[in-house]
Amino acid sequence: MQVRAAEPGDVRAVLDLLVQAGLSLAGVPDETAVLLVAEEAERVVGVAGLELHDGDGLLRSVATAPDCRGRRVATTLCEQIELRAESLGLRRLYLLTETAEGFFAKRGYQRVERAEAPRAIAGSRQFETLCPASCSLMCRQP
Repeated sequence: MQVRAAEPGDVRAVLDLLVQAGLSLAGVPDETAVLLVAEEAERVVGVAGLELHDGDGLLRSVATAPDCRGRRVATTLCEQIELRAESLGLRRLYLLTETAEGFFAKRGYQRVERAEAPRAIAGSRQFETLCPASCSLMCRQP
């Protein structure tokens, strides 16, 4: 498996993965400063994105092809996004999740109250309109 920056020709495969995972297509790829894909045998099998907001990052759109789950695809993508966040000098990484709190907790993310989100994160489209209030907000320092 190879992780690389998404290219224009990957957009259809990326959107298909997001649909399969039940994630929003809004803002992908336009609002992601970093969009990585995992590729195996010339097939996109995973995706992860990062939005930049006033020195903080919003990790989003982490999805793996159903037949590749359990093979560390999401873990590898998150590792690469976190390294990129560190190289960009981001203070913190935030994410919103309904179903993967345990996965991200193992990666060092901690649940925080939505009211504690920095203004730029709270003002993101992901936070304001795309993710329901039932989503957990999690944070990690790179």
